[in-house]
Amino acid sequence: MATVRWLGGTSGVVSTAANWVGGSVPSAGDDVIWDSTTTYPMASGTFTNRPGTLTVTEGANSDPANGGPTFGTQSSPIDLNGGGVAVTSVKFANRGNVYITNPGDTVTSARFEMPNGATAVISGGTWTAIEFVGVKFDVGASAVVTSLYNLGGDGTVATNGTPITNHAGWGKCVMNSRDVTNGEVEDGGRLILTGTAAVGTGVKVYRGGVLNHQSSGAIAGGDVRRGGVLTPLGNPNSTATLAATQWTGGNVVLAVPGFAYGSNATITYRGPTSSSSGNALTTFG
Repeated sequence: MATVRWLGGTSGVVSTAANWVGGSVPSAGDDVIWDSTTTYPMASGTFTNRPGTLTVTEGANSDPANGGPTFGTQSSPIDLNGGGVAVTSVKFANRGNVYITNPGDTVTSARFEMPNGATAVISGGTWTAIEFVGVKFDVGASAVVTSLYNLGGDGTVATNGTPITNHAGWGKCVMNSRDVTNGEVEDGGRLILTGTAAVGTGVKVYRGGVLNHQSSGAIAGGDVRRGGVLTPLGNPNSTATLAATQWTGGNVVLAVPGFAYGSNATITYRGPTSSSSGNALTTFG
């Protein structure tokens, strides 16, 4: 396997040989890098051969008239799904937005940490683990994600029948009709369930984290620790159900204006005070 760098001399099409240093498209399993100023960014097309790794660094840039440091476009995301080996990792630290897809195959590890409020849009493919580091993000309905680590990001995950097995972090994430099996929300993070999104085995909420239950899906395993809040604020679904464990110092909000769990909530109290007194709030601001 070789390291192949983006030249972007004639266009932004990744399948054009003249756009790569050395004049040949990457071979299957090559380490692909865009780390310098070029005439054109990686703007469109499908990789002829699937790279082993793909890295777009802080130094990636191009003529603003040709798209600047953006990778792909909204209407034409870069497609990793050429022939060959699976993609081991992708990493983005460029100063522009990223639009990427990988239909029909798996990316093992992905990290998006573009500065200046850039956005990562993942429209398809199977992703074993994704890290969003302080970026905006949009995970499309055709993208299957096993583990999502939201490290200060702000984004939305669209409807898909395959749940996210693990969610963790301290950013804001809206799950629109996509279930979460396990996870954590901490340090001021917000996990917002909308549509039919549900929580399976358990999501731990603590240290300023908030789990906002706005969906019709059931929360089967809320675990609210010290400093955490679980609230139905904004939930229009009168039949939404909740099963949660509330520890001393955690807050499970059982009623807000226009909504109350009533008999649809089962709360188990843990800690020195094994009762609802002083623990369960009825409003959340």
